[in-house]
Amino acid sequence: MRGRFVLGPIPATGNILWSTGDKNLTSIPVTKSGIYSVTVTDPVNPGCQSFSEVNIVFNPTPKINVGLPSSICANGTPVQLSASPAGGIWSGNNVTPTGKYTPPSSVGTDVLTYSLTLNGCTGSAQKTITILPAPNVNLGPDRSVCNNGKEYIGVSPIPGIQYSWSNGQSGPSILPDHSGDYWIRASQGLCVVSDTIKITLLPAPVIFMRGEYYLCVPDNLPIIVDAGNPISYYSYFWTPAPVSGQNTPKITVIQPRVYTLLVKDNNNGCTNTFETNVIDRCEPSILVPNIFTPNADGLNNYFDIFTAHISREDFSLKIFNRWGEIMFTSTRPDDRWDGRYKGEVVKPDSFAWIINYKSEYYPERGVLTKRGAVTVAW
Repeated sequence: MRGRFVLGPIPATGNILWSTGDKNLTSIPVTKSGIYSVTVTDPVNPGCQSFSEVNIVFNPTPKINVGLPSSICANGTPVQLSASPAGGIWSGNNVTPTGKYTPPSSVGTDVLTYSLTLNGCTGSAQKTITILPAPNVNLGPDRSVCNNGKEYIGVSPIPGIQYSWSNGQSGPSILPDHSGDYWIRASQGLCVVSDTIKITLLPAPVIFMRGEYYLCVPDNLPIIVDAGNPISYYSYFWTPAPVSGQNTPKITVIQPRVYTLLVKDNNNGCTNTFETNVIDRCEPSILVPNIFTPNADGLNNYFDIFTAHISREDFSLKIFNRWGEIMFTSTRPDDRWDGRYKGEVVKPDSFAWIINYKSEYYPERGVLTKRGAVTVAW
């Protein structure tokens, strides 16, 4: 590198001549290495002269190169900065003189300086480090987890952060499926932070219970919801409160709704919940007599059928004699046959009947058919 040096001053008592050609100057600037001289001549006695020379050497200023990184994650692991030539001194925030840089906890920038002195010349260079935000990941201490499909491990999600797990899953939380170590890796731009937790997976209570039960509300008859035989080390608790059996596997209910069973394993403290839906569903019912006596004595004089939970709009009844003639027909379940055909009471005999109907609660079953025979007796 080019520098500047001033030769002089010298006393101005004569004529001054510099080797550079400059005259009558008591001092001159020089900018390159070399031998410089000056001659001073007595103006009265030119034979009297004074001479002096000097060798000027300009040493180059050290050329400094600083290395990466130019960005680093907050709260990251300390890094050793590099620069060349080696042997200089670092200065600035969060850095030691030897160049060990400890990232701060807050985002921002640090301007660092590396200085080196060689042959009396000092060179320096600055380096700006950008501190990037880093995810905060903490899975907490090692712990036990119940294998009930409800106890997750993980962290609270933060927008902009990508999460990956040791088992190949992604997202801020997972359901552990075995005992062992699980790690999570959180990535935010260039910053990646991880944490590990050891999980002991405990068995949760297991029962076998139907997901649906049918209760016929109009019949006002209770049903039993059965979660299996009792296990001695299990505790049971049903909600809402049933008619009976709140702390047993079997309960009696009389209202359609969702019933939830909480089961606790008293050996390891694990719980599990199970649900069943009690639905208002009634099976269709048709009661048909097998004999009646249309003799006007006031006792059993009509062929009456009794129905429950069938669709009244899709009903038909037909009664036939042994030759296939239709003796009676109706599309209303309340109609009854008085044993007459064309105004006359039929003679004692057996008569076939066919009823077509649809279920009120199960219309998807379509048209159903019921067949039988009734005896007319006097």
